[in-house]
Amino acid sequence: MDDANLDLLAWYTRYFQPGVVDVSASNPPPWPLPAPPEAEVVAAADYVAPMGAPALRGAIAARYATLSADDVILGNGASEVLAALGLMLARRGSRVAVDRGAYPSFLEAVRAVGGDVLPLAALGPGVAAALANNPTVPDGRLLDVPGLVAAARATGAVPVVDEVYRDFAVPRPPAAADCDPGAVSVGGLSKPLGLGGLRVGWAATRDRALLARLDRQLQLLAGGPSGPSLLLARVAVACFDEAVAVTRERASANAPALYARLAARGWTFAPPEAGLTLEAWPPHPLAPGGGARLLAAGLFAVPCSVYGTPGAWRFGLLADVEALDRALGALQGRG
Repeated sequence: MDDANLDLLAWYTRYFQPGVVDVSASNPPPWPLPAPPEAEVVAAADYVAPMGAPALRGAIAARYATLSADDVILGNGASEVLAALGLMLARRGSRVAVDRGAYPSFLEAVRAVGGDVLPLAALGPGVAAALANNPTVPDGRLLDVPGLVAAARATGAVPVVDEVYRDFAVPRPPAAADCDPGAVSVGGLSKPLGLGGLRVGWAATRDRALLARLDRQLQLLAGGPSGPSLLLARVAVACFDEAVAVTRERASANAPALYARLAARGWTFAPPEAGLTLEAWPPHPLAPGGGARLLAAGLFAVPCSVYGTPGAWRFGLLADVEALDRALGALQGRG
């Protein structure tokens, strides 16, 4: 398979290696967490009850306007939650409308059960579900979530919005799960807090029947999330707003220098409205093999071809400016 046909996960598998400098990182460094008492860690090593830890679900629900702990279900990262939703919402011959930037786990799950993936513009009668990211990925635009939810519900589709970057927007946009009882919000700790290794994500919805079906799917996939991870996640959620505020300030302070360096190299872009990444186009089409050139220089970046936008590249707002400049030079075939 050539680079042009790689999806996001396959690109990481081919080009991301230990020690490379990632100039397109989509999350901050891990937020430092205090270690819980050993006795609590040992106790957390037991099986987790269905739906996940009630106290943690309550803390997550409090981040929404209309939800309770019973409206939240936990999984092994937002990626597993999205996969479970894809397996649950699609069936052979069904149609699912998705916006660009949809995470591969959802797309592959839909295809695995025989469903058809359509662009979000194809949303209409007969579509089983509609998925979008807010803010959008990788360009950081803010969607009209109430409008999207209403349009999906009007056609009978289940609206799902991946909101892992929602807290970086000021003011914070409405959550899909707060807009309509049948809508689903997806969140996690990887993007806002850099805690991808905990593998904690969630779905939130007031549709209890849908949650019950999703719980069944998650239990079949992995038996529920890790107890020790959920213990640390409760600590993390308690400092969620502080961590996001620090990261937002760091990104805002770093972004002007990144923009200046991109402009100096002739790249064009639109500053994102929210999130931690941007989408940029080089002044001239690049020669094939950009991933290999970056790797040879000890660098890593993600092409936006994995999102359906050939020619553009994703860069992180927290990237080191000098590393970004080296990456731009490697991609353009010069120092």
